[in-house]
Amino acid sequence: MSLGLSCGLCHRQELSMGQYHYLELPQGELELLSLHRIKNRIGSMEVHPQVRSKISLGLIKRNAQDRELNQHGRYSLGINDLDSTCDEVKDFLNEQAKNVAEAYRKFTPETYARAKDILVRAVDTQDTKIRKWFVDNYDNLIYDTNSKIPWPIVRRMRNSLEMWAVGETSFLSEPVEDLVVEVVKSCGRSPDEFEDIKKMWDFLKTQN
Repeated sequence: MSLGLSCGLCHRQELSMGQYHYLELPQGELELLSLHRIKNRIGSMEVHPQVRSKISLGLIKRNAQDRELNQHGRYSLGINDLDSTCDEVKDFLNEQAKNVAEAYRKFTPETYARAKDILVRAVDTQDTKIRKWFVDNYDNLIYDTNSKIPWPIVRRMRNSLEMWAVGETSFLSEPVEDLVVEVVKSCGRSPDEFEDIKKMWDFLKTQN
């Protein structure tokens, strides 16, 4: 079986808050994962070599499309991209498992049901391994190494990725500006203390 991992688009917008303060933030998600770092470490993912190869090739293709469309040189992807791709991968693997299970229809209904159950569980196991690998290797896959993204934000996304790996994905729809506000609160400060999102972002850059 093989699968691919896509790298989606990350549009950017300039937010205006308060009295003419501006802050350029990603729209929808933060680009936190490095394509190069994933490629260099994906050999440790305990799935079939063809699966790992498919993931790498899928990432390269999607990132190239993103760079061409948005005219940037970043080799990165966001967690929403990862989530969508893992869902697509699981759908693909389930389809492959279904096709294999059909070969057992010529046997007894019990044999067919047992084979189908084994294949479904195999897909679930592979999906879990893939997602868990990204969680376990998160610190080594981070794209931004120049502190452009505040460390409290990075920590929050690591925790969110752990939730994602066990099936909780609601956090992925959280707008970046809402994420900043929530992380400020988690640092013991009230968002009302700041003029705008830019001031909150700058504050978070001082927190470790």
